[in-house]
Amino acid sequence: MQHKVKDIIIDLLKGTGREGIENVITYMTHDDVFFKKHCHSHHLYMGGLADHSLQTLKMAIAKRDKYESRFPHAVKVGQESLVLCSLLHDICDCEPQFRRHGSLSIEILDRLGLVLSSEERDAISKHMHDPRLSFKLDHKSLRYRLRKYIYSADKKSARKFKGYY
Repeated sequence: MQHKVKDIIIDLLKGTGREGIENVITYMTHDDVFFKKHCHSHHLYMGGLADHSLQTLKMAIAKRDKYESRFPHAVKVGQESLVLCSLLHDICDCEPQFRRHGSLSIEILDRLGLVLSSEERDAISKHMHDPRLSFKLDHKSLRYRLRKYIYSADKKSARKFKGYY
């Protein structure tokens, strides 16, 4: 089962064609670190990080599709951004120390040379912060929509798993 999840994640990431993505995949597959790890507080089993990341992507796509079908003139969030942010938001769990959760993920991705938009960087670094509580964000903006999809999908995936807190 884990091998299938690994292949899906690698194919999705390669499909973005983003500059630096090959370095990220090499990091993730070195000793299968990404595919053997568990999340920091949920999905506490070998391979839980990969399962959670893929579930987050599926849920984020579903949330985006539902919203955009209800509001066809709303700002569109691209599939590539959802793939990158959902699959990489918890890449910091590959590191031995858990610190500055979201910002550590960005540090790792920067070190690997992955090029991200400012909205993607924001969604990853603040994926644990509800964007509805940020009064500085325009609720119709790409930055808000992407953050909301990643935040809510991440939380739903974490709560869905029985080992959550």
